[in-house]
Amino acid sequence: MSIYGFVYIIGTLVVPQIPSRISKQFTLMTASLLMGLFLFLVGPSKLLGFNESLTMILIGLFITANFLAPMVIPVLPEMLDAIKEKNGACDDQLAGNYASALFNASLGLGQVLGPLFGATTYAALGF
Repeated sequence: MSIYGFVYIIGTLVVPQIPSRISKQFTLMTASLLMGLFLFLVGPSKLLGFNESLTMILIGLFITANFLAPMVIPVLPEMLDAIKEKNGACDDQLAGNYASALFNASLGLGQVLGPLFGATTYAALGF
């Protein structure tokens, strides 16, 4: 079972409980920052002196997975709010369809290109 998948399921239940007074932008930026910081635990990291340890990797994966749902879930509602703010009166269903298509296409593209970029960088720099 995937740690990311399991913790993401928990996050999908927790994210809707975030109070509405906390903006989506703040939630997205905070989750992104914390996920970026804790990704160093997935290691090994020569920069921080972390050796290759299964325990450290599992802890890092679990902690970063906690920030996955708050980083992904608020994006689509934020896109819809931006469309309504910019265009005013528009067909909500059509706007939702286009925003969802753009969001999912971008997510899929990132999931394909991210590992390719990482592998290419790894091969070029030889970490």
